[in-house]
Amino acid sequence: MTQQQQMDLLQVPESPAPPRRHGGGLWDQLRKRSISELSLVMDVLRGSPSPSGSQYIHPERASQSTGNLQGSPTTGRKSRRRRRVQKTWQAISPSHFQKQMQIVQEEKAMLAVPSAPIDANKFVAYVQERRKKRILFKGEFLMINRSIDHNKCKCDVATTMMERNAYPDTLPYDYNRVILPRIDNDDNSHYINASYVNSWLREKAYVVTQSVRTKPMNSEFWRMVWELGSNCIVMLTKVFDFMRVMCLQYWPITRFQFRDIEVETIDTKTYAHFVSHYCPNSKLLICIL
Repeated sequence: MTQQQQMDLLQVPESPAPPRRHGGGLWDQLRKRSISELSLVMDVLRGSPSPSGSQYIHPERASQSTGNLQGSPTTGRKSRRRRRVQKTWQAISPSHFQKQMQIVQEEKAMLAVPSAPIDANKFVAYVQERRKKRILFKGEFLMINRSIDHNKCKCDVATTMMERNAYPDTLPYDYNRVILPRIDNDDNSHYINASYVNSWLREKAYVVTQSVRTKPMNSEFWRMVWELGSNCIVMLTKVFDFMRVMCLQYWPITRFQFRDIEVETIDTKTYAHFVSHYCPNSKLLICIL
């Protein structure tokens, strides 16, 4: 046996590299978390209630059913055990754990929402802080959703008159929609897709409505303008957008009659960012942005 063969026999073979574990990035992130965050996550996984009060519970946590793994008495022992094992593996999976971490962070952002008005001198710093930590905006959004009165968010009347809505996914609420006087032989003449908006000074100061897309809607629009006595219309959409009709030209170039209402345009002025049309017969100013 040569000397080279003896050296080969003395060499120890290299051990294979250990298999790479999945979820390594998750545990690296967990090491950077604080003990309070991890304890909150463990409470969530165990199904414990939120320690901050019911008003700061995340909507997804409020809808989850936690802590009940017993099953009904009629089910078999094997099926109950199978469901218990499935829920346990689901709770300790990396994706579920990351989701719970996100929920905990959003709940902490809900706790950071101020309960008192913000001083004007501190408003700029308040906004700059939230621009750096965008999750604080998410916390405010979740708190706003909790303060919504769902009894007011009903569109029962609008859903029965879909032919009068240019956009079926944008419907007025029942409590603040504009109600027009009824016309003879038309039971649905009271409806128009428009809603009142309050201002700082008074209620029902403004009216927002959808763009006019058809000729019948054009007549209803001008009837609403006449009944409400509006003196200014601000148009926030274009007539055409890349060869697509976004809104009809509901104002006349010279004079036009919409059912019993006659509208006449006397003066048109074009500015840098908008165009104004003046109709003196109704003391109406139309501004197209």
